Amino acid sequence: MRALLRMILATPALVSRMERFKAAAEHTLAEALRETADVPRLTARLASVQLVAVQWSLALDNAERLASGESAEARYPGAVSDAEHAFALLENGLRHLPPHR
Repeated sequence: MRALLRMILATPALVSRMERFKAAAEHTLAEALRETADVPRLTARLASVQLVAVQWSLALDNAERLASGESAEARYPGAVSDAEHAFALLENGLRHLPPHR
């Protein structure tokens, strides 16, 4: 698994494909938000970009840590903490950024 993750992250064509996958996720989520939350197109697009960016960033961080040798078991508590922090920032906005940890 580590070798596969390293290969993906080191291959420009695969990273490019990941970016296209991310863009498709943003578009799909925006459409779902428009349909289910009845929000304007811009609001749906802005929300989807933020949600997907946070999820994507967390996933890449975890993948890089696993690829560099950290075990999933050792990473789990930090991954949960990072996700809680990231989604709290989304929920509460950036104007009240917590102090540097």
